[in-house]
Amino acid sequence: MGTLVYDFILISWGFAMGMVRMNSGLATVDIDIPCPHKDRSIPLVFFGSGLLLLGAFCGCLAIATPVGMVLGLPGAQTSFVEVSQVVMAFILYVALMVVFSVLGIGSIRARRWVRSIMMSIGWIWLLVGILTLPALVPGIYQMLVERSSPIPDTSVTGLLILIAIFVAPFASILIVVPALFIWFYSRPTVKKTCEDRNPLTSWSDRCPTRVVALAVGLVVVVLALLPQLADPVVPAFGLMMTGWLALVVILFVQAILLILAFWLIQLKPAGWWCTMAVLILVVMDILVMLLAGEPGSKLAYDWRLWFLAPVSVLLILYTAVIRKSFGVSMNKMLQVE
Repeated sequence: MGTLVYDFILISWGFAMGMVRMNSGLATVDIDIPCPHKDRSIPLVFFGSGLLLLGAFCGCLAIATPVGMVLGLPGAQTSFVEVSQVVMAFILYVALMVVFSVLGIGSIRARRWVRSIMMSIGWIWLLVGILTLPALVPGIYQMLVERSSPIPDTSVTGLLILIAIFVAPFASILIVVPALFIWFYSRPTVKKTCEDRNPLTSWSDRCPTRVVALAVGLVVVVLALLPQLADPVVPAFGLMMTGWLALVVILFVQAILLILAFWLIQLKPAGWWCTMAVLILVVMDILVMLLAGEPGSKLAYDWRLWFLAPVSVLLILYTAVIRKSFGVSMNKMLQVE
């Protein structure tokens, strides 16, 4: 009994001395309490469901495209070009369905890579909408003027209201939807939620979003070239390639762009240099085509060339700006040389 009392006194004395030392500043303990943040799992599910709906819509278009051709022309003979256009449209819609479905599932599961890809798609979508929407207004205006010309009491105010009504759906799709994607997926709380639910490091953590945007842009170009495979025409430094040669060139360009997108995500210096070289070649090709065209020819007024020329120059400037993201790899390459 005496031994137990003696041990209890020693333990109590040691505990008291430890408390005195801690209070005197000889020992300090720092405890980091994490700051609470709002969990964005439910909004991620909401936006992911919206992406799945977009994928389902693209799937419906993929089914409706060949069905519409068959039902619209019963017993009629269709040309090879028309069939090719339907096939390419079907492939494009299926590809978009797969992309939106994968992104929707990734958003519902709060994957880290979804943020970078969706912000990239949002910015590309928004820029295309800003450039495309003004071009739609003259066509809508001309259509309304032709249809309202038999009506003598049509006022300017009523015509402007009709234009606004027709433009509103396009503005919602081209401007509002991508702006919502950019606003949501760029929020810090969304990033924190994805990191908490998926603690393992993803490839998107190593690759800056601005580089992912360029890679996504190259993939978008690959998808945009799919309809061109139906009736391939490739302008190349003053020459117009058609037929099988143009088809092979387009397929080759698509393969090169996919490889460059993969290299960019891996932050390979070769990806940056080759992308810059391709963009410079595109600008040179456009300038040669515009200068080679005669002053009254269709080529001189081809809106696609005048649209691609400034866009390609902006892409060159953007690619030059993100060069520092490849700085570490480039320095290693220069040291090896």
